[in-house]
Amino acid sequence: MVVLTSVAKSLKNLKIQSSSTHLFRFRSIRTLLLQSASESVKLQQLTDSDSGILEVNLERPATKNAIGKDMLRGLQYAFEAVNKDSAAKVLMICSSVPKVFCAGADLK
Repeated sequence: MVVLTSVAKSLKNLKIQSSSTHLFRFRSIRTLLLQSASESVKLQQLTDSDSGILEVNLERPATKNAIGKDMLRGLQYAFEAVNKDSAAKVLMICSSVPKVFCAGADLK
């Protein structure tokens, strides 16, 4: 619970400049690598454009997906991109690291 509270506070205090020129249309692009975001977070559409199912993958195997500032930026950017897409109905948060979802907050 302490880790989640810490992550929530960090995310709340994080400010990201978003550019209106980088609007993503999930219907036309199958996989989106989030520009100006973290390399450790990848947003992709799972099925056809009408289903509205999207997936966010956590990809930071060296730290077992520990959530640091860079990953928080990527997650916030992904959530903002999904929020702008009216066709998005479901967002799944998954790990690309085998047998690991998330180690919690990155304390380093």
